[in-house]
Amino acid sequence: MPTVAVDPGGPPTTQPRTRSSQSLAHEHVPTREELAKINQDVLANAKQAREYLEKQGYAPADAQGNQATLSYSLLLLAHCAPPSVLPKGIQAIAALLEQEAVAQNAELIAQAVMRQIGLLLDLTEHAAETINIATKQTRQATDRLYNTCEEARDEINKAMENSSHENSSILENVKGDICKATEALHTATTQPVDLR
Repeated sequence: MPTVAVDPGGPPTTQPRTRSSQSLAHEHVPTREELAKINQDVLANAKQAREYLEKQGYAPADAQGNQATLSYSLLLLAHCAPPSVLPKGIQAIAALLEQEAVAQNAELIAQAVMRQIGLLLDLTEHAAETINIATKQTRQATDRLYNTCEEARDEINKAMENSSHENSSILENVKGDICKATEALHTATTQPVDLR
């Protein structure tokens, strides 16, 4: 909306209202809700702008709204539109161009974010592979340790069995020797002694 600047020495001049011409003292930082509402308004305006251009015959129906189509529509407006339609047509094209610029910027931002996320995903995948390898190696070491413990247990049991058999056979032999010695002693003591 244009504002009227009063010049004391001359007629009032109309100055377009731009961001730089607005005072910053009364402005505040928009909240998230306000930005969402503005975004919805832009989308609604872009849809209304496209419908307006289609209804007036300056844009083909179901056109994608790319820059070439909008440039062609702007050229048609400039050469063929009556003065009553021209300002609204230009505003409609400006709204569509703004929407396309927003979409392109959003796409560029999304690509940059995806690149960063891609790096993070690569690092995460590498970490997962490293953890997987470490888990497999730990499992193998545990299996080897378990098998080694089983083998050691089996060898200890076998050695105990062998030593038990050896101890039993040694004790049997000692028992037999003691029995023989006792019998020999008994025989020797029970025989009459010849005193001659």
